Amino acid sequence: MASKEDSETYEIAEEGNCKVHAPEKLVLSSDQLLRHAIISEYAILGRKPIDGMFIMPGHNNILEWLGILFIRNGVYTGGIFRFCVSLPKNFPETDDLPVITLETEVFHPQISLKEKRVDLTRYFPDGWKRDKHHVWNALIVLHRIFFSLDVDVETSVNHEAAILWKEDKKRFKVLARQNVDHSRTIVYEDPANVDDVNCLRFTPWCEAEHQSIRERIMSGKSSLKSSHSSTPVSGYSWIDTDTLTYMTEPIDTKMDLDSSRNHSDRVAYGIERLDLSGIIDEAEEALPLEINGDKSTRRDNG
Repeated sequence: MASKEDSETYEIAEEGNCKVHAPEKLVLSSDQLLRHAIISEYAILGRKPIDGMFIMPGHNNILEWLGILFIRNGVYTGGIFRFCVSLPKNFPETDDLPVITLETEVFHPQISLKEKRVDLTRYFPDGWKRDKHHVWNALIVLHRIFFSLDVDVETSVNHEAAILWKEDKKRFKVLARQNVDHSRTIVYEDPANVDDVNCLRFTPWCEAEHQSIRERIMSGKSSLKSSHSSTPVSGYSWIDTDTLTYMTEPIDTKMDLDSSRNHSDRVAYGIERLDLSGIIDEAEEALPLEINGDKSTRRDNG
């Protein structure tokens, strides 16, 4: 017989000896709660992928997300920029903003030259709202700042870059191109977080090693099987750095929550051809930037 005393506790009477036991309440450890939050955040990226961005929570530290961003048009076209997203230690119960740090220097009004850190404060003026904001929101800011140079000298963390964009766009583009060229020359070098098995690494094309993988990717077939083992499963991407064409074979890990959907998308669309025709010489129209559920369009009038 079971009787409910309150909304949280049940008592059970055993027949015969009439012993009454208070049930043990389900208690989740802080580590379990954190992992649940990280999985939920990563699932959002699976449902709302960001164009040209690859990212995974770190294997060594799930509060450190390891990513890479391919820039497809605008001033930084052709850039391949690695970055790391550092979540606060008390995530998700926090009011602190994530920290996004690039691995290489990028001359940009919203990126500090010394720390290589993206300034998120202007896009989250009231701080991080745990009931509204997700990691996805911060990553959208990272993505958009490379396509929309919304320059305000007073609030820019790199004043030199902001002033130069206002006064000498030609020189600014020369410096930006140097960042792009550098990012491409080091693409095959080991990243800073090479000791993490979830880091994204690139190797030059080797037909003997990669051709069969490329054919599987193109056909939509994969040799990888589902596994719930704690041992990470590797995967491959094929990228033509001249045309910025890429294909991806799924990486099956316990953090890959939406692999079947992503795989079906790849089968449906095949190789994604990157459009480089959008390169323009002057300031681009700002794209709508959605942070708090509201869309606002920013434009540089300089």
